[in-house]
Amino acid sequence: MGQPDSPSLHPPARSSDSSGLLPSLALCLAGGLQAASLALPLPVLGLVRGEPVWWLQWLALSVLVCLLEGSRSARQAAWRGWLFAWGWLSTTFAWLYISMHTYGGLHAVLAVLAVLALAGALALYYAAAAWAVKTLSPRGLWALAGVFAAVWLLAELARGVLFTGFGWGAVGYAQLDGPLARAIPWIGGYGVCALVAGCAAATARIWQVAQTRATRSTAVRGSVGLLLLLLVLQAEPRLFGS
Repeated sequence: MGQPDSPSLHPPARSSDSSGLLPSLALCLAGGLQAASLALPLPVLGLVRGEPVWWLQWLALSVLVCLLEGSRSARQAAWRGWLFAWGWLSTTFAWLYISMHTYGGLHAVLAVLAVLALAGALALYYAAAAWAVKTLSPRGLWALAGVFAAVWLLAELARGVLFTGFGWGAVGYAQLDGPLARAIPWIGGYGVCALVAGCAAATARIWQVAQTRATRSTAVRGSVGLLLLLLVLQAEPRLFGS
């Protein structure tokens, strides 16, 4: 008989998550934070306006993964993935309003609707990614990280390539000044998108398993592993180029 999977790598059993207003607001907020991480709109917490904030992007994507894991169905997960991406992209594409209204002369209402419609259409790629994650339902920590990284990469590639592509605001942009930037010369911007997605998924799973006493030690080990990864990337530029 084969040995059962270690429960320490699995999320704790939870009751069905609410599909009400609170998760939707959390997703919109997380999407807005992801947009802000690409170019901080306000100088807060000692951070510089207009600069990327790598850890904020990581945090926002981790929130998405937590809420996807709490979804009751693949359909609900798709909706949540779409809502997160819509909040992120509509905020990131705000400059299009200025282009169309201020300089192009398009009516303000039509300009706003155009931005929201474009963000909504492109968010469908991430809805499909969220649906795939929930359908596959990877149980182990590294399985979740690998699956989420793969489907997120496919969504980013689809957005940047299909129908001439519009890849503005890819999540990898926020990592330009972070520890994962060391990997850009080796795996490129899209590779970093996948890498940060996997790290965010692992962070979300660590947070989940830390909620139960039986799996707390695994959460500690996983946290140490992620921290060591960041320290290596930050302190050893020779591994990934200067």
